[in-house]
Formats: sequence, C-alpha cells, structure tokens
Amino acid sequence: MASKESREEAFKKAKDIVNQLAVIIRTSAIHDPGNIAVTTAIERFTAII
Repeated sequence: MASKESREEAFKKAKDIVNQLAVIIRTSAIHDPGNIAVTTAIERFTAII
C-alpha cells in the first residue's frame, strides 16, 4: 500500500495534469493553434507529463 505522502503527491500531479489540460482546451478555443498562448500551454503540459 502506498504511503500517505506518495498518494498526496500522485493526487497533486493528477490535479496539475487536469488543470493544465483545461487551460489548453480553453486557450485553444479562443486562439489559433500557432498562437504563443496555445503553444506555451502545451509546453507546460508536456513538462508535467
């Protein structure tokens, strides 16, 4: 069984991934795919995973 700290760490990472994915979806709905806001959001997402 995983320790409490490792479960909390996994939860935080999962939350960060979901939040960043939401940012990508929101940003890409507003801007063109090549826009710096979209590419930056994608870069941050790939850095997380």
